[in-house]
Amino acid sequence: MSISVECPGCAKRLKTKDEFAGKRIKCPACGQVIAVPMACPPAQAEPTRPPPGNQQPIIEIQRAEQSWPFSKLPAVVFLDEREVGRLANGESYSFEVGPGSHTVEVDVEAGGLISTIWKSGAFEVTLKGGESVVFNLEIRYGAVVDLKCARQPRKGAVKTITTRRPMSHRGMRILVFGLLSFLAGIAGLAALGWGFEDLPKMNRGQMDASGRSLTVAGMVLGRWD
Repeated sequence: MSISVECPGCAKRLKTKDEFAGKRIKCPACGQVIAVPMACPPAQAEPTRPPPGNQQPIIEIQRAEQSWPFSKLPAVVFLDEREVGRLANGESYSFEVGPGSHTVEVDVEAGGLISTIWKSGAFEVTLKGGESVVFNLEIRYGAVVDLKCARQPRKGAVKTITTRRPMSHRGMRILVFGLLSFLAGIAGLAALGWGFEDLPKMNRGQMDASGRSLTVAGMVLGRWD
C-alpha cells in the first residue's frame, strides 16, 4: 500500500511507501521537505440488512394466565399438523415459518383414559416474508379451546387470514363412554353431556359432522343406563 502526498514546493504528486507514514521525506524534484501523513485505515463497509420482505414470518401463540382447575392442563400446539410444543398456563411461544399457508391447532390433554378432551379446530393463515400473526389462547369451561387470531403484522407487512376448519368430532369417545355406562353410570352422563354440546356445533358447521352418527349412538347408550 502506498501513500499519496503533494509537494508544497513544486506541487508534484508523489507516492511513498506506507512505512514512511508520519515521517519526513525530501521531494526528489525540488528538495522540499514534506511531512508524510499517517495512512488512513480502509473504510469498513456497513453490514447489509435484508429487506423486511426477506425476513422469516413468525407465528406466536400467547396463552392467557387463568386460575380455574382445567386451566392447569397442558395445551399441545400443532403447526401444519405436527406437534411443535406444549404451552403451560400463562406461557407464550413464537415459531419461525416459511412464507405461504400454515395451519395452527391446539389440543388440551388430561392424560389417562381421556387423552385429548378439547380441540380448538384448525386456523389457516397465509403469511409473506416479514409478516407475523398472534394467536390468543384461553381455556373456557363448557367450550372447546378458545383460540383467537389477532392481526398484529410487523411494520409494513400485511397478513391474510383465510379459513378456520371445523374442529374434530368426539363421536368415538362418546360411543365408548356410552358403552361404559353399562358398567358405570357416570360414563353415560359424560356421553350425554358431550353429545348435547357437540350436536349444535355440528349443526352450525363448527365441528366435523361426520361424527354425528357415533355421537347419537353414544348418547342413546348413555341414556339407556
